[in-house]
Amino acid sequence: MMKRSYTKYFAAIFILASLFSCKKDNNETLPTLGGSIYLSLPAFVTAGETFEIELGGEHLKSTVYRNEAGGIGYYFYDSKLAKRDTVRKESQPLTDPVKYTLVCQEEIGSFTLTCGAYASGYYSVTDIATLNLVDPAPGRSLTGFEEHEDDLHFTDSRDDRSYLAVKIGSLYWMRQNLAWEGAGRSYLSSLKDYRTPGASAISTIFGRYYSWEEAKGACPEGWRLPSAAELAEMVSAVNAIPVADALSDIDGVAGSLMGKDLEFNGNKLWLYWRDVEITDKSTLSLMPTGYAINTVEGLYSFHGYGSYSALWTSSEKDGRGVYRYIFEKYPILYCGLGDKESLSIPVRCVKSAE
Repeated sequence: MMKRSYTKYFAAIFILASLFSCKKDNNETLPTLGGSIYLSLPAFVTAGETFEIELGGEHLKSTVYRNEAGGIGYYFYDSKLAKRDTVRKESQPLTDPVKYTLVCQEEIGSFTLTCGAYASGYYSVTDIATLNLVDPAPGRSLTGFEEHEDDLHFTDSRDDRSYLAVKIGSLYWMRQNLAWEGAGRSYLSSLKDYRTPGASAISTIFGRYYSWEEAKGACPEGWRLPSAAELAEMVSAVNAIPVADALSDIDGVAGSLMGKDLEFNGNKLWLYWRDVEITDKSTLSLMPTGYAINTVEGLYSFHGYGSYSALWTSSEKDGRGVYRYIFEKYPILYCGLGDKESLSIPVRCVKSAE
């Protein structure tokens, strides 16, 4: 009996030792390839848009290396297709090209493209680009925006873009943000002169972001920026309330300006907040597209998407441009003063209805 007990005891120790040995082997740490990958693609793309991605080109930079002689392979993974393509094997010379063709599919929504560098005995180095496929056609990426029977239809002769406008008091007000690409910048662009088909598509939906100086000359022929007084008068007329001061904050009116049931690529634009009743009584259907700030020459950072909606006026005070804005949580139409060159926000133009 004692012999059997000792046999079981030593067998148990052997099994435990084997388990710990396996665990150590499975958790063995590998070195990571040195350097990094930078995959640069626009945030917004359109169906059928094609990008030729080549190592060393505008879309792909890499400084990846290994500590000893040997090759480095590269692959791409498209989440939309759930497909991995090896474009250079580890066995190939380092001088062989790395090329990949991205063809954007038709289904709207977000997807990712991953580029990875790999080598035997190393952890891979990767970079991921997130792209949003948009369709500017009515009812596609933007839903919930409705055309009304008494809307004014007009076309900007500079680029043949079509807009809707509504008559409020003695003025016609544009129901969409201005998207003229002769000035301003598109959402999430970095460079001042950013131009791609994807940028044009998102501009059609969100409009462009203009500095006050740019906004003064951005409206189509026959249209102009509204003054602070005209914007206050419009809000007064829509909500049937007196507005004493054109530059004062106006309580209880934000919901009358917010677009009701607006969605972008299936995501609701204005979330529910208890203090705000969204009615879009004005039919201006403002979207929470936020604003852009000039950080360094030619570069902009974008903020407030999903929370803020802002519009320039032609008025100025203390050397700054006057703008109006709303914030998702509060029913207040605020008045702000912005730097005329560094702050960029959307534009709604007006014209006389008489």
